[in-house]
Amino acid sequence: MRKTITTKNHETGESERISFDSVKKCPLCHAAFNGETMSSALAPFETENRRIYGLYVLHYCQVCGIGFYALYEPKSDPYSSSYSRDTIYTLVGAMPRKPESKDFIAEIGILSPSFVRIYEEANRAESYGLTSICGMAYRKALEYLVKDYLLEKHPNEATKITAETLSQSIRRIDSPKIRTLAERAAWLGNDETHYLKRHVDYSYLDIKDFLEAMVAFIQYEKTVDKAAAIPRI
Repeated sequence: MRKTITTKNHETGESERISFDSVKKCPLCHAAFNGETMSSALAPFETENRRIYGLYVLHYCQVCGIGFYALYEPKSDPYSSSYSRDTIYTLVGAMPRKPESKDFIAEIGILSPSFVRIYEEANRAESYGLTSICGMAYRKALEYLVKDYLLEKHPNEATKITAETLSQSIRRIDSPKIRTLAERAAWLGNDETHYLKRHVDYSYLDIKDFLEAMVAFIQYEKTVDKAAAIPRI
């Protein structure tokens, strides 16, 4: 949502009319945000040894009733040390913030509590901008999901399943859809841990999508198993 406000230039002391594309969600409660502003200022800040003229805004969320800060930078020339009245400011980040948690159904938590915990930790790292490490965490979550899924189906093979490699475990999966998702997620997960990235058009976001699709298919399987267990009367 584009907003226009009157704010103070911290260096000159003059009032300026500024347009900016407001943060779309509250970083604390994650509700849709209308851009309500309590105060603001134009001031320079340093990044990568360069001076940027930024817009600092104190926002207020009507849903959770908490204020938060957002920093916006010039859209046209983010490394300009001067200010133009025609500049549109875009979001750099907002603080404080809380990770938006992913709610899995209870059956997934029972099947693999370690998967749910590691996925949540990866999601938290992602929300804090730690995108160089969250892919490795999603890859670890994948391994727990695959092995716990197989352990439930093949309890008598527990020793082999826990000791074998992830790729070996993936080949055990009967469902071609779940197997394909797990295999591709593992490929991309390896890219997140190795120096050479082979699948340059994909990222940790695709691993995340594949994990959520795997969870959905596992949920469908459990629902079908529940239906199949109903006796004819």
